[in-house]
Amino acid sequence: MRVTVFAAILATTLVPLSTVLAQSPGKNSSPTPGIPETGPAAIAGSAQLSPAPSQPAGTTRQIPVSSIVEKDLVAPDGSNLGDIEQVVEHSSDKEMYLVVSNGGVMGFFENRVVVPLSKIAVRYDRIVAPDLTKEALKSLPDFEEAAFYNVGVGRTVTIAELK
Repeated sequence: MRVTVFAAILATTLVPLSTVLAQSPGKNSSPTPGIPETGPAAIAGSAQLSPAPSQPAGTTRQIPVSSIVEKDLVAPDGSNLGDIEQVVEHSSDKEMYLVVSNGGVMGFFENRVVVPLSKIAVRYDRIVAPDLTKEALKSLPDFEEAAFYNVGVGRTVTIAELK
């Protein structure tokens, strides 16, 4: 099985490379027979492409859910926006969210909202909401447990990485 996986990886790597090597710079070249076309023309003609993920552009990092829960969610200026209670998945659209609590005293009267994971980034060891302010956090939807599934601390999630 390892040989099959290696052969598949090798084939997908060498096909675009051989296409590039077969074309000489400055010439109007056509695709080499037997080699699949790559580039914008191939994308336009392909009906099998799936839509791009809604992850912000740039580098991403796989982070265990256990290292996100009970951390602070911070604004870009470093101010605390709230405490991350859990990572959840919406039951209908399968989008991932953070449940963030803020306000209140010792757990009483606190506000619990959901923040889309696609709007979150990680900088070093801090979880950052690049486009979120304290005022905007108050306008986010309240967390309604019936509409979400808890992701669980054994899983990992992909989060954009800020430099």
